[in-house]
Amino acid sequence: MHTNALDEVLALPSERAAEIALSTQQVIAEETGVTNVVDPLGGSWYVEDLTDRLEAAQRRTSPVSAISGRRHDDDRHPPRHRGWLVQAEIAGGGVQYNQKLEKGRKKVVGVNVHTSTVEEPLEILRVSHEVERAQRATLADRRSGRISPPSTQR
Repeated sequence: MHTNALDEVLALPSERAAEIALSTQQVIAEETGVTNVVDPLGGSWYVEDLTDRLEAAQRRTSPVSAISGRRHDDDRHPPRHRGWLVQAEIAGGGVQYNQKLEKGRKKVVGVNVHTSTVEEPLEILRVSHEVERAQRATLADRRSGRISPPSTQR
């Protein structure tokens, strides 16, 4: 997987731009699950399977109870209590999410993994004229040391 540095089109990537590109790769790797399979988009079977599982889970549960997988649309609770159950479900889901986050079972780039950040404004890498002149001289020396190919004229 490769992501270009944001200044790569203008110059050699700066260290900060390379760090941002790496962070982008880390977000993709950690938060999408793309590293769980060898070729996630090969024939799009992986994406189709994820979609099928999401649809099946949605059919089995109400939208809010999908957080825990429990159903609240049965007759065990009268309608007047269902609103309270929905609120409790949301709160419980938030607690579970935070516990997973704190224990490292849920990874969020920039929050609990890969937390380094780029805070200063980005500067484009500039190559001095002296470096350019030295590179041109080195290239000229190499070219002059090559053996010329034999002439193909008759």
